[in-house]
Amino acid sequence: LNGDSEVATRLLREVLADPKKKHTEKKWRLDEQDARGLARAFQLTPEEAAALLRILDTSPQEQSKALWPILRARVPKWFVAMRGMARPNDERTAIIAAIPFCAAGNSVFLFKTSRDIQRQNPFLQCSLSSIVHDYAVRQKVGGANLNFFLIKQFPVLPPETYAQPAPWNLNATLAEWLRPYVLELCFTAHDLAGFAEDCGHPGPPFRWDDSRRAQLRAELDAAFFHLYGLNRADTEYVLNTFEVLKKNELKTLGQFDTAERILAAYDALAAATMSHGTP
Repeated sequence: LNGDSEVATRLLREVLADPKKKHTEKKWRLDEQDARGLARAFQLTPEEAAALLRILDTSPQEQSKALWPILRARVPKWFVAMRGMARPNDERTAIIAAIPFCAAGNSVFLFKTSRDIQRQNPFLQCSLSSIVHDYAVRQKVGGANLNFFLIKQFPVLPPETYAQPAPWNLNATLAEWLRPYVLELCFTAHDLAGFAEDCGHPGPPFRWDDSRRAQLRAELDAAFFHLYGLNRADTEYVLNTFEVLKKNELKTLGQFDTAERILAAYDALAAATMSHGTP
């Protein structure tokens, strides 16, 4: 806006104005502080700033039409979402999913990350979905609600973890090793094309195959048991605490298939790690 603070202030107030609410001067200052923070995080191009100036005196409908492309370019194409309920009869406590850009109700929590690490959101979703993380969640939850104060206590791997070499394959970073897994498991429908784009995948969605998905999930879970520092005995103990999952698989498959797959994958990754990261 070429340093024109008066025009900038007017623009901010026009964009933030709600005709149904009375704004005090204090409220305006708070809104402007928030808006300036967003402006620093999501800078406008000169063309976009000029477009906003042109719509100041237009109708709300025309303003919305002009604002939407600018806003849409700055919002995520997909979200990491978590169900807000934790029912005791479910196989898992924290149910995490990658969902397309859409509205979400109050029983669904959306994770927001800073722009500089948004490309790592697929790995965040992968970590939150792991069995070892779910076991930790169960130690925090005492009722049926996953409240925000509980979510802030969840043990999540820091973003820089994914830039490090995979212990079992030193020729690839952890992100490079994880990406094919999380991509195939999550990108099974066209509405998650934004997720696939963030993973660098220009192709079509993957076919749903229960047996293959079970194996991919097992290998991911085994990897996160290693990353969280659990030995084999601890891993086996944690798996046996998932009683609903165990009961269901014994009934339908005749064996605790998830545990067997994970322990086999755990041993394979341990062997690769011992051989200096040669898969």
